[in-house]
Amino acid sequence: MADVATKRGVLIDFDLARIQRDDPSATGRERTGTVPFMAVDFLTQKYLAGQIAHLYRHDLESCIWVLGYTLLSDAVPDVKAWDTGHFKQCRNNKLAFLMDLMRHSASGAKKSMWEMFGNHALHWLKKLLQRVDDAAYQRATRNTQYEGTHDELSSEDERVLERWMSSTLEAASAIIQDFEKFMHSKLAHLGFAPLTQDQLSASS
Repeated sequence: MADVATKRGVLIDFDLARIQRDDPSATGRERTGTVPFMAVDFLTQKYLAGQIAHLYRHDLESCIWVLGYTLLSDAVPDVKAWDTGHFKQCRNNKLAFLMDLMRHSASGAKKSMWEMFGNHALHWLKKLLQRVDDAAYQRATRNTQYEGTHDELSSEDERVLERWMSSTLEAASAIIQDFEKFMHSKLAHLGFAPLTQDQLSASS
């Protein structure tokens, strides 16, 4: 879809829309979404139990999964396997896909788009999910009785983990800007550039 005023592409999930009142009943933990495109956080029992809030970073992750599915589902059976109503199986399929990311490729007209930016976006997501998981593990085990058996959690990894878990707009903005910087490093030769703060303010 496209915004007729700005001419920019728009990905909309109306099933995520809700009215926020002074005393809102909506908590951000409502169970919504299309399974193949959902963030891996949501493909868990915790999400089904309403224990994981919907954050803006989940929307960014969802867009990346949509991109991967759109470009690869015709050529890669592992991607077509995301299309299941079984949350746990979809999560396992996605994580297995990321582990073998470099062996996947699109076909036909989609091949150039995959090589140009699709694989870069999924690679960014893969590295970030790995880093967050490692940081969470290090934090959880650093006070165990087995001293010296785990890596130290660096201040930078601590910051990344805190930002990942935060529900603030500042944290969401930082994650999105990090993604844009990464994509800029891959696509600058094609004219891709992140929006400036002035452009963001003008469009809001």
